[in-house]
Amino acid sequence: MERKLSRVAFADAVGVDSSFLSNIEHARAPVRYYLAKKICLDFLISERWLATGKEPKKRYVEIHPDKEQQIPARMIFSEAYDKFLSKEIEEGLERWAVPHSFGISVKLSAIGTPRSDDQRQTISALLIDELASLPPAKHGEFLRGVFAGMPWFYRQYQDEIEKFVRAVHKKSPKVIK
Repeated sequence: MERKLSRVAFADAVGVDSSFLSNIEHARAPVRYYLAKKICLDFLISERWLATGKEPKKRYVEIHPDKEQQIPARMIFSEAYDKFLSKEIEEGLERWAVPHSFGISVKLSAIGTPRSDDQRQTISALLIDELASLPPAKHGEFLRGVFAGMPWFYRQYQDEIEKFVRAVHKKSPKVIK
């Protein structure tokens, strides 16, 4: 569901003045990296879509912090995308496509790195629900595809993910290969 916001409400949501946003809309001011990142993260917008207009629009790809630290905060977004982000984002979008190639419809939204226990619990619940809706033969491919699509999430929560996979495997040892 698309959120419809007025310019003032959108400007408020991303922390800028509405007149500044108007200047961006009318090409009188560039979109800086820090603002584009906030928009993409807060509204789950694909960085590639924002930089190039190329679909998918709603597929935020988490960028590893080491890569992000290389980007000057005030750098123009299109320059940051071309110079630092495009390769990692393209690879992330390709990884997101893996579950679909097996006929699996992933219902998870890309929420970036979970910031709270509530978000981690939500992700776990969504994964469990999705697994329950799939035939057992698809479980392994589903989990590999989901976690391949979230490399930064996987690296940060690798221990929790491994425990989750072991628990699922223990319940259905022939399912995950």
